[in-house]
Amino acid sequence: MIDLNLYEVVLFDFDGTLVDTMGRFADLAGSLISNEHELTLEEGRQAYLRTSGVPFFAQLAILFPQCPSNDRLVEEFETRKLAYYSGLDFLPDVPQAIEALRAGGLKVVISSNNFTDVVTRFLATSDVEFDLVLGFGEGQAKGEPHFDLARRRFGTTRERLLFVGDSVRDAELAEEGQVAFIARLGTVPRDSFLARFGPDPFPFIDALTDLLPCR
Repeated sequence: MIDLNLYEVVLFDFDGTLVDTMGRFADLAGSLISNEHELTLEEGRQAYLRTSGVPFFAQLAILFPQCPSNDRLVEEFETRKLAYYSGLDFLPDVPQAIEALRAGGLKVVISSNNFTDVVTRFLATSDVEFDLVLGFGEGQAKGEPHFDLARRRFGTTRERLLFVGDSVRDAELAEEGQVAFIARLGTVPRDSFLARFGPDPFPFIDALTDLLPCR
């Protein structure tokens, strides 16, 4: 059971957790990777999903270390993915969940490895309000830098932070930062988390509204 009374600040991953972009991004990345390397489109797509949770340039560094084409692929990916946000809204369960969490006294934070200006431009088209938006850049990144900044901003302790994400890497970042974690299913299956962390590693939810009855 998820007891939100244990926490003061809830950090949410952005892509795949709050906004349904991961499928589109996986298609784009899979196409770029397969065109550049000797992989099928599906192999490129799965490589992207398997390494999600870090910026695309870091994913390529993991998948194809020191490959000369990495910078070019990153530039194309970051340029083309901006169009995917046009006309897109939060996942249907997000507005109700965020409003209820804030009404209950919790601080809600976006913690994304997307560039900060991309996230803030998206938020400008929405009525959903967050207490803090943290993106990638200027020494900040999802994981420990964001955890520490949120802890200091709201004057709380690490034990009072909760991170909600949709990737195995999100869960690893929470483990590395000694922050409680909840996995939102949808981007990767439950079995991927269990293969990495063993049985019953943390709670799983299908929608953010699954958090609410437990408070």
